[in-house]
Amino acid sequence: MIKSKSVFEFRGRHEVLDADGAVIGMLEEDFGRSLLRSHWHVRDAAGTEALEAHEASWIIALLRRFR
Repeated sequence: MIKSKSVFEFRGRHEVLDADGAVIGMLEEDFGRSLLRSHWHVRDAAGTEALEAHEASWIIALLRRFR
């Protein structure tokens, strides 16, 4: 399950929980870099960054934002 850190989550931080409700990781949006195309940091339960993910095509990302 994915759960927002708070009701009004402006920073794009979400906990990833297992079936028992234990935190197994976190998804964190990089707001500044996400203005043109979505950019996320995936962290493990300890908070260590495991990987970064972003939209593959900046052209499609811009079209999606301005349609």
